[in-house]
Amino acid sequence: MEIRIKCQGVEESPWMKAYLVRQLLRFERYLTHASLIFIELTHGPDESSSFMSIKLGQSYFTFKCFGGDIFEAFTKTFEEAGRCMRREHQKQLNRIHRKLIVAKAINE
Repeated sequence: MEIRIKCQGVEESPWMKAYLVRQLLRFERYLTHASLIFIELTHGPDESSSFMSIKLGQSYFTFKCFGGDIFEAFTKTFEEAGRCMRREHQKQLNRIHRKLIVAKAINE
């Protein structure tokens, strides 16, 4: 899993990068070693935004959220990405179970 982080309007500090990476490690069960995660954090005078793009095999997932500060925006993006990744993972498991049920019915 490769993680790229880009910050605009705020300097990227080691503790911020460590926080982002620690949060993203929760997705490890859904991702492969070839997965690419790109995060762009933008801090403006009024609000901040967080953009996350995840490449998982042939699929791309993109999330963007706004918040009062960088961490609020990232947290919203992270939660949205988590919901989507869990939903996609469940769809894959359902496909596998359907194939097993059909194969079991054919063998009987």
